[in-house]
Amino acid sequence: MAADRHPLLADTSALIAVANTDLWEQLCETLAVTTTNVCVAECKRHADISYPAAGSREAYLQQGSQRVLSQLRDDDSPWSVVTVVPRPHGPDAGEQSAISAISAAGVGSVMPRITS
Repeated sequence: MAADRHPLLADTSALIAVANTDLWEQLCETLAVTTTNVCVAECKRHADISYPAAGSREAYLQQGSQRVLSQLRDDDSPWSVVTVVPRPHGPDAGEQSAISAISAAGVGSVMPRITS
C-alpha cells in the first residue's frame, strides 16, 4: 500500500461495488485510489460476516470487502489510506469520512448527495 494521497477518493460502497465487477483486476492495476481508515474498518466488518447465504446482500458485501482489503494489504499496490479524525459513526460513516478527508486536504469540492 502506498503512502501517497491520490486524487481519486473512494468510500466503502464505491469500493465494494467495483470490487464485485469483472473489471476489478484491471482497475487495481491501472488506478491509484485513496480511501479512509473508516472505510477500511467497514470493509473489515463486512469481511468478517460468518457464513452469509449465497447470493445474499451479506455475501456481496463480504466478497467485495475481502477483495478491497486484499488490494490494500498488497505492498506493491498504489492504493492508499488516509486517517480521518474525528472518526464519524453511523450508517454513512464511510461517506462522511471521505467528505472529511476532502475538506481536510483543502482541495476540490464535494458533490451534493443525490436523493430520489
